[in-house]
Amino acid sequence: MQSYIRRGLLDGKTEGEGVKRAWLVSVDSINALRAERLAEDGGEGFRDGSAETLAESIGEAVQNISTRLAEESAKAARLEERMAITERAHSTVEEEARTLREENERLRSDLEGLREKAEERSWWRRFFGF
Repeated sequence: MQSYIRRGLLDGKTEGEGVKRAWLVSVDSINALRAERLAEDGGEGFRDGSAETLAESIGEAVQNISTRLAEESAKAARLEERMAITERAHSTVEEEARTLREENERLRSDLEGLREKAEERSWWRRFFGF
């Protein structure tokens, strides 16, 4: 199929790089090539030698789909792991925020108690003149 694209018989492009590189082929260009071949042979070429060509094309298509499926599955697994990590981090942040709120309330209460004691001492000092 790649040779058909390189020769301009099919419209296609690559997606990805390296091992993850895949060919995307226009269905319309495949149909047009098929129709052209059928018209040239009067339909005879399709019947005679096309079973092998068709099997090859189907094999390539299945291989491409399998490769894409494996890539998408791996991508989904990575996204699920990232989501799980994010959820754990969120939970940890919420727990830390709750702990800090409780500590803040305790410190406010302690501060209020200290203010009350300071006011009481101040009153005693003013009253008794210490």
